[in-house]
Amino acid sequence: MDIENAAAAISGDLFGGDSGEGSSPAVADSVVPAPSELPDTEVGGEVPVPEAVVPSEGGDAPEVPAESVVPSAPAKPAPTTWRAEAQATWDALPDLVKDEVIKRETDIMKGIEQYKGDASIGKVLKNSLTPHMQLFQQHNINPIKHVEELLSLSAGLVTGTPEHRRETIAALAQQFGVDLSDYAPAYVDPTVDKLQKEVQSLRQAQQTQFQAAQQARFAEVSAQVTKFASDASKPHFADVLDDMTQLVKSGQAATLEDAYEKAIWLNPAVRSKELARLQTEAAEKAAKDKAEHAKRAATAASVNVRARSQESGTTIRPGSMDETLAATLAEIKSRTSR
Repeated sequence: MDIENAAAAISGDLFGGDSGEGSSPAVADSVVPAPSELPDTEVGGEVPVPEAVVPSEGGDAPEVPAESVVPSAPAKPAPTTWRAEAQATWDALPDLVKDEVIKRETDIMKGIEQYKGDASIGKVLKNSLTPHMQLFQQHNINPIKHVEELLSLSAGLVTGTPEHRRETIAALAQQFGVDLSDYAPAYVDPTVDKLQKEVQSLRQAQQTQFQAAQQARFAEVSAQVTKFASDASKPHFADVLDDMTQLVKSGQAATLEDAYEKAIWLNPAVRSKELARLQTEAAEKAAKDKAEHAKRAATAASVNVRARSQESGTTIRPGSMDETLAATLAEIKSRTSR
């Protein structure tokens, strides 16, 4: 394989070159060591040359002293971006070509790193514009130019003078068909404004007083209802509470007592219980009155008997009520017959 022609072809494919003659670099048959690889010498000194080595009579090559061997250059790996087939030819390339390839690969990587930030910004901008591409196409809008206009418009609204901002907003309103007169505040006469504020203040004060009076009235009524509900003579209060509320709200009852009485007679079940209660109370009262009457009569008869007995000098022994009544009756008859 022609190493020189292969090196020239590969470097030309990678980096391009002049098409004229002599474009392929001349490559020496041997590689000259770099200056750093040569033995150290003093300034102006001569480079020591190894003594000639003469083969021995037996034909065996003599041993070469280690200090006389020139160190070889370190191996240069093939670029990792090359394909496997191209990397297989790397070792056959001259060092000059390898150095040029490595330099170009390094320059390319530096360029990629340099533009990597700009590429990231472009990707973010593209992702932001993509959802609106249909709108841009529909109205024949250049997305990049549109972004530039929006940025310029925003800068003018932020840093511009009041006159500039008003003109910009007016132009935008006209462009998009917005009538700004609908948003202009109407003129208010100062005197009228003052009167309106005074009226509003009076209304607020009146509302506050009304609320306070309403709360006081509610507290008063609540106390009255609580007291009324705890009255033992109103045993059916819990049963007729809803009916009482409706009667008061409708104006059919003016007081709690009135509402309670009407609610009882409007509710059949409660009415039956109230009638039974009244009958029981009447019977108990009649029995009580009868007992009281009999007690008073017995007391009166006893007084009269003692008085008559003292007058007649007879002594009436105490006995039962029937005996006392019989004795009293006999005494009355005896006085009548005299």
